[in-house]
Amino acid sequence: MRCKQQQTFCILAVFVIVGLHILGQGEAHTKGRKVTPSPSGPVNGSDAEFIERQFIKWVDWVGTLKHSVFRVAQNKLLPSLYITVDKTPGVGDFN
Repeated sequence: MRCKQQQTFCILAVFVIVGLHILGQGEAHTKGRKVTPSPSGPVNGSDAEFIERQFIKWVDWVGTLKHSVFRVAQNKLLPSLYITVDKTPGVGDFN
């Protein structure tokens, strides 16, 4: 009787260990982790390759609407409806 209990305990322990091992194979916690893009070229590339990669990154960035040219303009308290221009350049301070 005692031998059968030990055998059952050993089989159960093996299943628990194998189950924990299988569960430990996956990612346990992924919330909050940022996905980093893989590098787009060799790390030990030449200067020309580095410059080209930087240019491609810049082109991709300009293609998005996340740079300052396309941001929303700040609201003014009193918007200027008219611009007054003096035709004589001597009146203005054009230093």
